[in-house]
Amino acid sequence: MPYKDKEKHAEYLKQHKRKVVLNLMRSTDSDIIEWLESQPSMQGVVKDAIRFYMQHKDT
Repeated sequence: MPYKDKEKHAEYLKQHKRKVVLNLMRSTDSDIIEWLESQPSMQGVVKDAIRFYMQHKDT
């Protein structure tokens, strides 16, 4: 569905969204790449992993 006002949509994304990029090397991170690609949602498992780490890092 195209947005009627692209400028408004771009401003909304700028205010509400934060993009984070993770670069993985095929030579050294192949285990992580393979596991992530086998998951139904890469974004979901990365978020879950970060939240798990945040909850358990001080214990």
